[in-house]
Amino acid sequence: MLRLTTLSVIVLCVCLSVESQSDSTNIWTLEKCIAYAEEHGIDVQKQALSLENSELALQEGRWAFAPSLSVSTNYTASTGRVLDPTTYQFVETNLTSNSNSSLSGSISVFEGGKKLHALNKAKLSLRYSLLKEESIKYNLRLNVIAAYMDVLCAIEQINLATESASLVADQLKRSQDLFEAGNITESEVLQLKSKLFAAENDVATARHSRQKAVLSLCDLLEIEDYNSIEVSEPDSVDECFDFTDVDMHLEKHPDYQLSVLNERLSETDLKIAKAGLYPKLSLTAGYGSSYSDARQKTIVNPDGTIRYESYPFFQQYADNASAYVALGLTMPILSGLTARNSVKRAAIAARESNLSTMEMRKQLRKQIIDAQVDCDAARDKYLRGVEEMSYAREVQRQVSEKYNLGATDYLTWNTAMTEYAKAGYSLVDAKYTYFLKREILKSYLFK
Repeated sequence: MLRLTTLSVIVLCVCLSVESQSDSTNIWTLEKCIAYAEEHGIDVQKQALSLENSELALQEGRWAFAPSLSVSTNYTASTGRVLDPTTYQFVETNLTSNSNSSLSGSISVFEGGKKLHALNKAKLSLRYSLLKEESIKYNLRLNVIAAYMDVLCAIEQINLATESASLVADQLKRSQDLFEAGNITESEVLQLKSKLFAAENDVATARHSRQKAVLSLCDLLEIEDYNSIEVSEPDSVDECFDFTDVDMHLEKHPDYQLSVLNERLSETDLKIAKAGLYPKLSLTAGYGSSYSDARQKTIVNPDGTIRYESYPFFQQYADNASAYVALGLTMPILSGLTARNSVKRAAIAARESNLSTMEMRKQLRKQIIDAQVDCDAARDKYLRGVEEMSYAREVQRQVSEKYNLGATDYLTWNTAMTEYAKAGYSLVDAKYTYFLKREILKSYLFK
C-alpha cells in the first residue's frame, strides 16, 4: 500500500508538472508575439519575394560584363532550280540539301560606364530590399506592441469592472438586511439594484473590448484560432531614459537609411542617364562554315583532264570555314533630345530624393523628441494615478463602513463608489499608455 501510494503521488506530480508546462506554452509574451508576427506576417513574406528578385537582378548585373555567345546551325532540303550556298551557282536537281553553322560572340568595349553603374544600382537595390524588410518588421513590431497593450488593458478593465460589480453586489446584500431592519428606505435598495445592473453591463462591455483587442492582435499575428491567445503582463515597469545622441539613433533608423539609400539610387540613375550621351564601342567576332550535297570536289587528273567526286561533309566544313572580327562604333547625334531630357529628369529625381532625406531626418528627430516627452508625461500620469487610486480606495472603504452604520446616505456612498471606479479606469488607461509610450521610445534605440 505504501509503494502504491508513493507511485500515485509521483504520477500525480508528473501530470501536474506536464499540465503546468502545457499551460505555460500557451502564454504569449510580447517578445513571442513580435517574433511570430515577423516570421508569419504577409507583408514580410511579400518583401522576402522582392528580395529574391533583387538578388536575381544583381546576378544579371554581374553577368552583363560577360561577352554574349551564340551558336546557330540549320539544315535545308530543296528541289528544282536551287542556289548552292557554297558556290553561289544555280543547280537543277530533284533534291538537294545544305547546312550552315556559325559561332559568334560580341562584347561591349565602352558605353560610358553604363553596365558598371547598373551593377552598382543592383547592389544598392539589394541593400534597399533588405532595409525595406527591416522597416516592415519595425512598423509591424510597433503595431503588435500597441495591440498587445490593448489586450492587457482590456483584461485589467474586466478585472476592475468585475471588482466593482462584486462590491455593489455585497453592498446590495447588506442593504437588504438594513432595509428589513428598517434602517434604510426601499428606494435605496432599488437604486443599488440598478447600479448592480449597470456594473454588470460594464463587465460585459469590458469583455467585448477584450475580444475585439484579441481579434486585432491575432490579425497581426496571422492566427485564425482567436481563443488560443493568452497574454502576460511585462515583468517590470522600466524607468524612462533620455537620448544622449538623437542624431546617432535616427541615422540608424531603417526608414532614414531607406531614404538615404533611395537618394544614392537616384544618383546612380543620373549616372546611367549620362552614359547615354557617350559613344558606344563594341567588338564582334564569329566563325562559320557550310555544306551542300550538290557541290562536288574538282580533281585534276595527271593528263590534265578534270573529274568530279563527292565532297564529304566534314571536309566541306573544313574547307568552307571562315572567321571575322569587327569593331562597331555608335555615336549619338540627334535623338529628339531624348537622352538629354532623360539626364535632366534623373537630375530632378536626385534632387527630390535629397530633399526627401532632409525631410525624413527632420521628421524622425521630431518623433524621437516627441516620444521622449510623451513617455515622461505618461510615466508621471501613471504614478499620480497610483496615488489617486489608493486614496479613492480608502475613501470608498470608509464611506461604505459609514453607510452600513447609517452614518451617511446613499448619495455619498454612490459618489465615493463612482470616483473609485473612475480612478481605477483612469489608472489602467494611464498604466498601459505608459507601457506603450515606453516601448515606442525603446524602438528608437538603434545600436
